[in-house]
Amino acid sequence: MQVVSFNVVLQKLLSRRDWDCYVGAFGVPGADVEPNLLSLFWTSQGSFHQFNQGALPAKSPLKGWVVSDWKREIDSLFRAGFKELDETKRKAIYGRFQQIVAEQLPIFCLVNPISFQAVRERVNPINFSALGPTFWNIDELKITEK
Repeated sequence: MQVVSFNVVLQKLLSRRDWDCYVGAFGVPGADVEPNLLSLFWTSQGSFHQFNQGALPAKSPLKGWVVSDWKREIDSLFRAGFKELDETKRKAIYGRFQQIVAEQLPIFCLVNPISFQAVRERVNPINFSALGPTFWNIDELKITEK
């Protein structure tokens, strides 16, 4: 294992593609509320896409490289989710995306970080989940008077 600075990681992953395997964390502030912020990672042409990568910009196409059907569906779902305003329809779109990722496993998570957060007692209902942040149910939260 080699520990390197974040800038070196970005160069190796994105500019030079000089890697066989890496262990790292990826997060985008606000993505727990707006899933489309992760499109740069999940869509096949996203600037931070890291599995089954195509050719680098301004390089010759890779011989035999194809985007799989399930990756094309993810691309389509992110485009649809970006345009959709109806919350129920958006949940269905991103639910389908999650189902594809669970079935195809293009990446896998090794750990969930331990996280401590404080919330005033006036904010309800706080439903803690070890799999997500404190505000995973932000659309349900209300501030009550004491």
